[in-house]
Amino acid sequence: MAAVDIKGTMKDFCSPACLLSFKSDAGSTQAPQRLCSRCNAACTTLCQLTLNESVHTFCGNSCLGDFRRDNVADCEHCGAAFCHEPLKLKLEEDKSVCSQECLDRLKEVLRSHRER
Repeated sequence: MAAVDIKGTMKDFCSPACLLSFKSDAGSTQAPQRLCSRCNAACTTLCQLTLNESVHTFCGNSCLGDFRRDNVADCEHCGAAFCHEPLKLKLEEDKSVCSQECLDRLKEVLRSHRER
């Protein structure tokens, strides 16, 4: 016995009971439910943040804001958001930067301001 699934692929079945089971399961197919990256609740709204090639889904702006506060920093040189451990430049106040390149550029900017 054979049937075609929703993608147009031919499927073979060993018995009418297996074919019937496949048809009833295929009719109730739903998209997988996403869980909030912050509170693990089921997400009904689509609020996503992509960081370092990972997609994080949130149930709302509150969880998105909490996640950003706890996991995301903004580079104080280029403004890019990042979620790895920042490089620190110790001055009167600490500066967080996203990469060695931004750290080097920030040092140059600070040197040029001091030389004035």
